[in-house]
Amino acid sequence: MTSTLDLTTLIGNLFDYWELNFPHDVVTAYPGIVIDTQNLAEWVDLELNEFSRCIGRDSSPPRGDIVLKVNLFVRRSTDFSRINRLANTTLAIFTQTTIPLYAPDSTELLLGYAQMLDGHVQNHTRHDREVHGVDLQRVTITVKGIVQEVSA
Repeated sequence: MTSTLDLTTLIGNLFDYWELNFPHDVVTAYPGIVIDTQNLAEWVDLELNEFSRCIGRDSSPPRGDIVLKVNLFVRRSTDFSRINRLANTTLAIFTQTTIPLYAPDSTELLLGYAQMLDGHVQNHTRHDREVHGVDLQRVTITVKGIVQEVSA
């Protein structure tokens, strides 16, 4: 069966889902977009780190594996828990959830689903401060998922 879900469509759907569900007023940097962070107190870097198709039978809908990476940055201030609130919100958005994947410019033509699995949180704050001398809190959340296209 031929795939109808390309990488651009997949990324667009995941990033749209993020924008609709992330309630904080924080600038998000997307792949290929450069933002000036010098005057920002916090920002998010969102990327689809991996997309690989799984080989299956010709008669079954195509499926694939994805790895979504969300980097959260907060400049050190008196609110040391801010990074944790952003991380918790990110986990709530992407962990153990199913994201519908639609054709470009459509909310009716369903191409498939992204079944997101458990998130993995890694705090880089101490390393960044000790090694790079950066006074910045940085947390990376990695979420693996399975993309399943629907039959036409």
